[in-house]
Amino acid sequence: MQRGRTPGRRFIPTRFIDYFEAPYPKQVLVAKAIAQSDQGITIQGIVRKTDVSRAAVRNTIAEMHKFKFIHISHWVKVNESGYVAAYSVGLKEDVEKPMSERAIKEARKRQEKALAHNAEPDTKLVTYYKSLAKALAPKRKPDEQRKINTLYLNWISGGLYGNSSRAPRGRFPLQEDGGGTLGRG
Repeated sequence: MQRGRTPGRRFIPTRFIDYFEAPYPKQVLVAKAIAQSDQGITIQGIVRKTDVSRAAVRNTIAEMHKFKFIHISHWVKVNESGYVAAYSVGLKEDVEKPMSERAIKEARKRQEKALAHNAEPDTKLVTYYKSLAKALAPKRKPDEQRKINTLYLNWISGGLYGNSSRAPRGRFPLQEDGGGTLGRG
């Protein structure tokens, strides 16, 4: 007596109409239900129409879809949480699934969170650093700032930027209180 699976005994269809003569009666019922629907039918619609179990219908549809005998013709809105595919006979591209309201809300939340993350955080530490910078760095007019920038660039380049005769040695020239050398010795 032979055990296990016997090779060559499996039903392998080459066209959709081969399911009408399938050795499995559940596949025949599913194929007829899909063929009789004009505008597509959902898995639940096939279950109601044929009294075949949901698992058998889902397996048969998955096989038909894999062989590209059927396609998703449209999506039926079930409730707020999502959509269900409606299948039709034919070799066509599947219709893209629309986003559910819940997915749209979650995408908006993620987008708002990303925008809020990119914005400057309003924390006590940021407020403290802003007030510290305001107290230490005086406001200057644009021509004063340009002069200071030129002096600084000349100082860090060792006199290569701008007039080398004005290149200071040692401390940065604006540090009148003698507070450090900014990396120069």
